[in-house]
Amino acid sequence: MATGDFFIFSLILMIIIIILLILNLVMWNRQLRKSKDLDDAIYRLIEISKSNTKQKNIIDKSV
Repeated sequence: MATGDFFIFSLILMIIIIILLILNLVMWNRQLRKSKDLDDAIYRLIEISKSNTKQKNIIDKSV
């Protein structure tokens, strides 16, 4: 009976590990998506800053 108990314990432990791995992958995927959104936002901010700087230079030259 000790072998059966060990088998059940191992099975439960393996299920817990699989659940933790799945949760880890889900959280990693969410973090990656947030990171991509943040990268896009930073890129847009840089492009807007460049555009505003160019417009300011044009206005300064015309004045």
